[in-house]
Amino acid sequence: MAVRFIVYLKTNRLPDFSLRDAGLGTCKRPLAEIVKSLKLKHNTSIGTVAYEALVQLQNIYHTENSLKKLPPSRRKAQRKALARSLVDNYFKWARKSLLRVPPSSAIADGIKYSFNQEKYLGSFLTAQEATLNNNLAEQVIRPCCVRMKNWS
Repeated sequence: MAVRFIVYLKTNRLPDFSLRDAGLGTCKRPLAEIVKSLKLKHNTSIGTVAYEALVQLQNIYHTENSLKKLPPSRRKAQRKALARSLVDNYFKWARKSLLRVPPSSAIADGIKYSFNQEKYLGSFLTAQEATLNNNLAEQVIRPCCVRMKNWS
């Protein structure tokens, strides 16, 4: 299956970094679930570490979405000017905030996962056509995975 996927990427001339883009959506997902559960239990999640993280990640996404229509060379320059500081501030904040939460909590796991994605976020900031998430890759392999699941 992985070989077919790589062949698909090469034959459709997608850049190699499509195999591993920033994956920021995967960092954002557990934090969004925590914020949602806090809203259900306590009618608010504002002021929590999960909420603060989610707001910062949403700001990065918002900035990237505002750059989508730019040509790749201008997008790269704008990313350096706008998104780099947001990403750097997020990781500074995350290192400090990790000390404020229990080590085995879901929020700690979400923050630790984002540390694992830090180098891929670096490639997102320097590559012209890289994306913040790997949705394209997931959509391409989804039919293969669904077939495999149905066969087992």
